[in-house]
Amino acid sequence: MVHMVTGREWRAIREEVLRLNQQQFADAIGTSRQRVSRVERDKAEYTFSELSALQNRIGLPLTYLLNIDHNPPAWLSLYATLDKAQQRQLDGFILAAIKLLK
Repeated sequence: MVHMVTGREWRAIREEVLRLNQQQFADAIGTSRQRVSRVERDKAEYTFSELSALQNRIGLPLTYLLNIDHNPPAWLSLYATLDKAQQRQLDGFILAAIKLLK
């Protein structure tokens, strides 16, 4: 079961767990402070690349960030094997698919 993290939960992770301000958090995952703010207001979602950066730079496992129960899906491991350009391309496809489904 996958439960995406809400904006309120992202803010709690950033402030209470990581003890970072929005700019520090943005710098750590390679995004802008404005994007962090939009995610925390549920106006945007982090890309898989940004989630991967959280895992690599901050040490939070994707299974924690996505609240995945005991058996993470196979795609999660495969995604980690892609290079940055492939991850960005896949992120774009996934975001386009999500928009189509809304």
